[in-house]
Amino acid sequence: MTLEIGIVLSILGIAFILFITGKVRVDLVGMLILVSLSITGVLTIDEVLNGFSNEAVVTVISIFIISAGLNSTGVSDSIGKILWNFGNGDQVRLIIVIMVMVALFSSVMNNVAAASILFPAVVSISSRSRIPPSKLLIPLAY
Repeated sequence: MTLEIGIVLSILGIAFILFITGKVRVDLVGMLILVSLSITGVLTIDEVLNGFSNEAVVTVISIFIISAGLNSTGVSDSIGKILWNFGNGDQVRLIIVIMVMVALFSSVMNNVAAASILFPAVVSISSRSRIPPSKLLIPLAY
């Protein structure tokens, strides 16, 4: 095992512990990993910053921003109320309504974006109806 591999494993181990304990925010841990890899010389600054130019990274960041905006403006709650009214708290009906809604969203936008928009609404419905979240989130993912 080389020194670089040891450094990377150490950083990953510390990050894993921080993720599990939840003492440090997840986004901050991610940035600390990048800074640590740069400071130790495992990655150059160019290599660290090249990850942010990847199309997939930009897409995921954009989806999180849009999802947070929709959640803070109350759009997710409105969608949740619509889903709740059509589903009437029945698990089978809720699954069908959620799948139809995500299919409609997916027809005009990215699949991941459609799922991330409905995610907060489905979790809210899950807690309101006392249906386990996995029973509603797995159909949302499909």
